[in-house]
Amino acid sequence: MNALLRRDIYRLFRTPLLYLFMLCAAVIPGSLSVTTGFEPGYDAWGQVSGLFSAGIFAIAGVFLAFFIGNDYKSGAVKNIFSLFPKKRGYAAAKLITGAVAGIMILLGYLLGAAIFGVFTGADFTIGLFDMLCAVIAKAGMIFLFSGIYVCVASLFRNKVWFSVFGILAVTMLFIPALLITLGTPLIMAGLT
Repeated sequence: MNALLRRDIYRLFRTPLLYLFMLCAAVIPGSLSVTTGFEPGYDAWGQVSGLFSAGIFAIAGVFLAFFIGNDYKSGAVKNIFSLFPKKRGYAAAKLITGAVAGIMILLGYLLGAAIFGVFTGADFTIGLFDMLCAVIAKAGMIFLFSGIYVCVASLFRNKVWFSVFGILAVTMLFIPALLITLGTPLIMAGLT
């Protein structure tokens, strides 16, 4: 599994699609603020800790659908399974790679909120420790969602668009649970 994980991490950081998805995630805080009515004194960190950032889970899932679908579409999965016949290792490597990609997309979102906040004179009222707690909580949820996304993407294999729609449907099913989790007292205690 270590060789598979190294291969996937190597491919992950050399895939231009990751940086495109990070850019898309970085644009979300600014676009949400503009469309919902920007007000002076807007809390830039509140966007990151708030419910609007639930879209990063869908973005991470769509990226993972393309990443896994590329293995099946290019035929690389045949070589992988001939060298590493255990599918558990493949799934575990994709899970960890998906979590790393999701965290990178989350960092893109965080960077976008910070840059937008600096240029618009937003208020950064939430402390660094509280922000770190919110980011760690979202990173943990990304790790959990990555497992679900790997299952859906592997189910549809080389049919990437079916995989994308399946991942978006699964994300929509889990939105109520996600909203409850984001509103739990443990996470919200440091953010109020």
